[in-house]
Amino acid sequence: MKKKPRIAFIGDLTVDRYIDKKEICLGGAALNGAVWATRVGARASVVTAVGDDAVSRQFFELFQKENIDASRVSSLHGSTSSIEVHVDADGEKHYGEWDPGILANYHLKKRNNRFLKKCDAMVVTVYPVYLHVLDELGSVKVVHRKKPLIVVNFGDLREFGSDIRIVQQYAPLSDILVFGLNKDTDEAHINVLRQLAHDAHKMVIITLGEFGSLVYNDDTIYLQPAIVTPIVDTTGAGDAFLAAYMVKYLETGDVQKSLSAGSNIASQVIGRLGAY
Repeated sequence: MKKKPRIAFIGDLTVDRYIDKKEICLGGAALNGAVWATRVGARASVVTAVGDDAVSRQFFELFQKENIDASRVSSLHGSTSSIEVHVDADGEKHYGEWDPGILANYHLKKRNNRFLKKCDAMVVTVYPVYLHVLDELGSVKVVHRKKPLIVVNFGDLREFGSDIRIVQQYAPLSDILVFGLNKDTDEAHINVLRQLAHDAHKMVIITLGEFGSLVYNDDTIYLQPAIVTPIVDTTGAGDAFLAAYMVKYLETGDVQKSLSAGSNIASQVIGRLGAY
C-alpha cells in the first residue's frame, strides 16, 4: 500500500460569516487545507489554536468527521477567529472585518517540533498578526534533510500592503512559496517572483483565477489552464488548490500533475458555497 504523505497545516481556524446570505461556515486556511488534503489521500494535521467559546467545539467535531489529526490544536482563553465574507454576483469573495481573536497570542510550542519534523511538509498561511509563527518555524527546519518541506502561502500580499519585501525576507526559510495574484495588476510582482525562483532556487506557485496557475521551479516554468466552472463562491479555492497540489507533489514529484490536481479540486470548490 502506498504510504500517505503527512502534511501539517499551520494557520488560522476562522468562522466565515456570510453576511449577505446570513450563513456561517467553519473555515480558515488551516482547516480548508487539511480537509482537502485528507480527502485526496494525505494524513493531515492541524497545528494552531481556537478560543474557548462555543464555536470551538464545532471545529473539533469537524476534525473527527473528516479524520483530521487535531491533537495539536490548542484551546486558548478568548474568541475564535472570525471574518465577514461577502460574495458578489460573479461569485467572487470579498472579505470584510476580521477579528483574529486568540490567533494574535498563539505561539508554536517547542513540544510540537518533534512531531513537525516527522511530517513531509508544513503548510503555513501567514498574516501580519500571525507572522511570529513563521519566525518560530525556523527552529523546526532540519539541515541536510529533504523533509519537512516548508510551504509558505502569502496569498495576494494585500495584508502586507503588497510589499514584496516580506517575501524576500522569508524566502530563505521557505522551500515553496505560494501566492494568489492578479495577472493584470500584479505583473511586477510576478516578474520579481520569477527572478527569485531563479536566484534562490525556489519553487514559486502562483494561482491566477480564471487565467489558471503557474509554477516557477528554478529555471523551469509550468503552466496550467483553469477549468471553466460556474462560480458560486471562490472562498477557500486557493487553499484547496494548494492542498491537492502538495499531496500530488509529495506522491509523485511531478509539478505538472500537481498543478492539474490542484486545478481540478479548485474547480470543485468554486461551484459551491463555502470552502469544502
